[in-house]
Amino acid sequence: MIGDKERRGKVNDDDGHKANSESSNERNNGRFESRNRDNNTEFQDDIIFQGISSDFCVCMLDIVNSTAVTSSLAQEDKIRKFYSLFVNSVAPVISHFGGRVLKTGGDSMIYYFPKTAEIERIEGFKNVLECGISLLDLRSTVNSLYKREGIQPIGYRISADYGRLELADSRFSRDQDFFGPTMNLCAKINNKAPANSMVIGGDLRQVVKKQHSLEKEFQFEEISEFSIGLKQRYPIYLVIPMDLDRRMNYPLLKEKILHQHDVRIQSENAKERIRHPQELPPRLRQEGDGTTRGNIMLVDDQPDMLFTYRSFLEGQGFKVDTFTDPTVALRQFAKEDASKYDLVVMDIRMPQLNGLQLYQRLRAINSAVRILFVTALDAADELISLLPDVAANQVIMKPVSRDRFLNYVDLAVREKG
Repeated sequence: MIGDKERRGKVNDDDGHKANSESSNERNNGRFESRNRDNNTEFQDDIIFQGISSDFCVCMLDIVNSTAVTSSLAQEDKIRKFYSLFVNSVAPVISHFGGRVLKTGGDSMIYYFPKTAEIERIEGFKNVLECGISLLDLRSTVNSLYKREGIQPIGYRISADYGRLELADSRFSRDQDFFGPTMNLCAKINNKAPANSMVIGGDLRQVVKKQHSLEKEFQFEEISEFSIGLKQRYPIYLVIPMDLDRRMNYPLLKEKILHQHDVRIQSENAKERIRHPQELPPRLRQEGDGTTRGNIMLVDDQPDMLFTYRSFLEGQGFKVDTFTDPTVALRQFAKEDASKYDLVVMDIRMPQLNGLQLYQRLRAINSAVRILFVTALDAADELISLLPDVAANQVIMKPVSRDRFLNYVDLAVREKG
């Protein structure tokens, strides 16, 4: 390879068969197991190289102008929120594509893909490219969370390269760490990347060239270069997906990011309510006095969301029936008295029957039934245009806090009454 082949030649010559046998015994699913340390020495080095190395794809994701953003945040909790939102939003995406995070630096993240240890496994290299493109497309979702927190939107750059990584144990970290020229190259090419784009180095480009199916799915445009060694030219390529129709903001990953954020917010709110129970909205607190306020049907294919919403509602005196299967919910609704349920709260994206289909069938049984949609899809306007009977206050966008959720429910029940 352009940048790495000569660098690692001496390592291979020195280690020979010994390194190969060690890597097969000491590597498990792309992760290395450290050798036993000599604990009898009086002094220990801060970093101990294990003499174990392998080739991987390594990536760097770096926020653009993060210093300017954080310097504009006067409150410490906003600064903490800035960093935590970034890490908590992108890490699930990296994991979804089989990546593993090595380091987080607040405004940057370094991760690698274990499956790329076997160069002939095209799936691993495809995941590298798909992961980068999805992270770029999901930037609007990440920024929607920043907007909710009153933080200005961010941009970021993604770089990837392929080559030798050396395993080491560090006294400063519980986890093993990687070092080597590939890490350095990945950082250098990241600085050359335009904002909100993905670039790859020359070594990774050489690998991708040999995997012809990837050449049909992605275009690679050389945009820059720099010198390494004695005037050796190292090119940098911009990654462009060929099939733009595939870039549909990855709805499942979008929902996953929003859902996990929603769960974190609900957990924080629950802790806050324990400390400050008097902060509940006065109207809801007065009515949540143990009397039955009505019957509500909850329909969502995610059991954890049902549990969360049910706990909200039962705490306010509602009787709640929950269903993960919309077809079962429809049968139950049809069997009951038409006026039993004061409100039906449902997700939109569900198997077998989606929320729109379920809405139409419920309305066919009882045209007066009140319905709330809770969704991570940014489709409120489209939903209202498709269903003229649905008003804007019947669509709750995730993530939603407890108090906001209960206020929507309270309004819907009052309107029915």
